[in-house]
Amino acid sequence: MPVKFSGQADPRAPGARRARPFYTDGRTTLLSLPHIFIINGADFPLETNINAPLKEAVARAREGAGPTFVEARVYRFRAHGGAGDDSKTGYRDIAERESWEKHCPVEGFYSLIKAASLIDESRREAMQQTILREILEAFEHALSSPDPTEEDLYRHVYAD
Repeated sequence: MPVKFSGQADPRAPGARRARPFYTDGRTTLLSLPHIFIINGADFPLETNINAPLKEAVARAREGAGPTFVEARVYRFRAHGGAGDDSKTGYRDIAERESWEKHCPVEGFYSLIKAASLIDESRREAMQQTILREILEAFEHALSSPDPTEEDLYRHVYAD
């Protein structure tokens, strides 16, 4: 049966092992997979860095060449429990975070659409200001709203 397995690996996910955070650091051999691609899940351009390995995995499956495992390595720059940088807490090295910042998906996508003349710096700045304003308005709304009641806990869990 033609199969393409894929995994999104974040080395800082709560369940990630510190010693072997990625799938291909030993676990895939247990599955006896003959072919493995390791890609940066945030790299641009998408066509060469992400889509090409996925297309090859699909082609291998269609040709009967066995299953392929594609690991898309990603990285979370901020802490799980808040918006702050947790590099100073010892959770991660500053150098580790800085090395991944070179692959920031937001900056990569911006470079891609800027190169295609779909956006310019002034439009980007306007979008960033709009986003910041919406975030601040949402914070203000949350802070000025009444605390939820116990009954609120069960609202919108199932169809009301």
